[in-house]
Amino acid sequence: MEAPTSPADFMDTARREVLSALELTGTSPYSDGSAKDYPWHEIIQGAAKEGRKRVITSLQIYSGYLPAEVMDVVTRYINSEFLWMRLAGLTNVVNANVRFAPGRPVSFFMVRHDDMHNPGYKEFWTLLDQTIRLCGGKTSDGRTVFEK
Repeated sequence: MEAPTSPADFMDTARREVLSALELTGTSPYSDGSAKDYPWHEIIQGAAKEGRKRVITSLQIYSGYLPAEVMDVVTRYINSEFLWMRLAGLTNVVNANVRFAPGRPVSFFMVRHDDMHNPGYKEFWTLLDQTIRLCGGKTSDGRTVFEK
């Protein structure tokens, strides 16, 4: 599977199946030079919290210069259920799932393509797409694209 080039790529059912199979309690390949192993849920949660914090800081700095529409969409994005409750709270989700069964594997189930998880997941990627467009991001064939 090729690397995603657009927020729309994350709505693809096949990509979601691959993501949902990720073992959140498994060790990631990340290393900071210490002997500590970092489980996936800590890596994902850390990135979500840090990214959210940076967006909030940017909003605080540039709020006087940004159109109301940008402020609205970005505020909904940083407070979206998927970002705030799922990604930034991922360790809580994992701990709740291993509480009575330590060592139990926990998949990245909240990205599955099903009726229970679709609304929050879709909202997250739709708001990111809108944010990129409103901030002048590039598009190709009508799709927002990530810049390298």
